[in-house]
Amino acid sequence: MKKILLTTVAAAAFTLGTLSSFAQGNVAFANQTTTAITNAAGAKLVAAAGTYEFGLYVGASGSQASALTLVATGLNPNWISGSIADGFFNAGNPLTLANNPAGTAIAFQVRGWEVSQGSSYEAALALNTGGGHLYGVSALGSVTPTAPPNGAAPLFGNTGGGLVPAFAMAVVPEPSTFALGALGVGALALIRRRK
Repeated sequence: MKKILLTTVAAAAFTLGTLSSFAQGNVAFANQTTTAITNAAGAKLVAAAGTYEFGLYVGASGSQASALTLVATGLNPNWISGSIADGFFNAGNPLTLANNPAGTAIAFQVRGWEVSQGSSYEAALALNTGGGHLYGVSALGSVTPTAPPNGAAPLFGNTGGGLVPAFAMAVVPEPSTFALGALGVGALALIRRRK
């Protein structure tokens, strides 16, 4: 009886291990070999490690941006800084996506923000203390994670394949600027209505 029980437990452990190995795929979460991330003026983004964060958001194939979930960050302190490598980052290669099987296409987007503003793109936008902070998002892309030992499917690319080019980080105005703008529009509407 003890032998049967041990055999059953061993078989179950092997099956679960096999399933878990098939239930994850790898992607290359870096832009080192493609277009550099820039500021709104088109200049390569210069940053010390720990200044910016980039997050990988993924979802089922065909998902819209609003349906994607943050699955990985941690690009700093791996930001590569220097006169040649400004605008490039490396999050570690390959990055394992635990809930996204190798061979199954997923939708993804990369979002960037200033670390001082929060732990996610959404949190940083909501906080935006003092205004004037940099934020950016890539285009939506589709990628099929690969299984080891076949390397990792790249997320960034200059052409084709459903991969996205690098993107620009732009300044987002502080909330008070939005409020003033809204007041101005409201005032114009009132003046026009009175006439």
